[in-house]
Amino acid sequence: MFYKIVDEKVKELYEAIVTGDLLVSVTSIKEFVYFLIVAEELQSKDQNEYSLYSFYNMLETSDELLNDEKLSLFLEDYDRVAHHYTNLNYRNQLEAKKRAKVEQGEGRETRFEGKKLYDFQKDEFLELMGIKGDSSHEFHKTYKRIVSEKGYLSRITFTGYKNFYDYLFDLINKDDPYSNIRYYKLEKRMNYEIVKTILVGMKENRQSKLKLPDDVVMADLLMVTKIPLISERHRLIEIYSKLDLLEDVLKWRFIVSTSINKFINYAIQHVKFHLEKEEYNVLDNLDENRFQKIYLPSSFYKDYKMRRDFNASDFKKLMKFMDDNTKRI
Repeated sequence: MFYKIVDEKVKELYEAIVTGDLLVSVTSIKEFVYFLIVAEELQSKDQNEYSLYSFYNMLETSDELLNDEKLSLFLEDYDRVAHHYTNLNYRNQLEAKKRAKVEQGEGRETRFEGKKLYDFQKDEFLELMGIKGDSSHEFHKTYKRIVSEKGYLSRITFTGYKNFYDYLFDLINKDDPYSNIRYYKLEKRMNYEIVKTILVGMKENRQSKLKLPDDVVMADLLMVTKIPLISERHRLIEIYSKLDLLEDVLKWRFIVSTSINKFINYAIQHVKFHLEKEEYNVLDNLDENRFQKIYLPSSFYKDYKMRRDFNASDFKKLMKFMDDNTKRI
């Protein structure tokens, strides 16, 4: 079965190039590589895809799409809606600001080239477009603050953030055999569970031997959102909270900012190279039961509660930090 190939190839690579501790388990990396490659295969094989233009045509009857002001407005809305998690995903937030600078010289239309929607995105996309266009909707204000580029994250309350996440979570059909893909994408983009763990980490730092400034801790812990191992990254924050020496903090930063993702990328390419060489069909050798159990919500859920484990003041501080730091780019 396909997992056996991933297991062998990732282990082979790990033993060949890793000399220290990556702070995450090799098993978690194997599961992610397996999950990613299978998800890509499923999305390309079993999902209808729509270009932005064809999707727009599904919503409007006009055939005159090119140079259409309505289309231009739709595309702009699409960009905001399709990336509605961007401002709550620190990595994407930074990348979006850099992209905007490039577009100043190349033109706004470049951001839409090659953009597509898949069936599994369509229902959520239409729901979000509805929220954006309905000023009376329960989550209209929260949603607008998330997609705004003016730095309004600090105006979001934790309760509003939680309720909006729960709303999106409930849109996912848990009986869909591949619902784990959508659960993964929701957490990876919106970072709800890991944000709670970051807030706990901020609180624990104040009780630690180092007692680093909040701005330093927030910058460090937000790096964890770049790690795709959503079931494992809580552990990275737990490790950080127990560090007593600045030397260990510096080592932690390098591993989290560079080493983990570098190895994951190598592992993905190593496995894909083997698959191409052997002309291996992933879906013909898929253990569906195994795949469907990866990244179910229980695997990355943390039972942290506001007031009991962290406070609203720290949530506001974290959101403001994200606002302020992206404004400087």
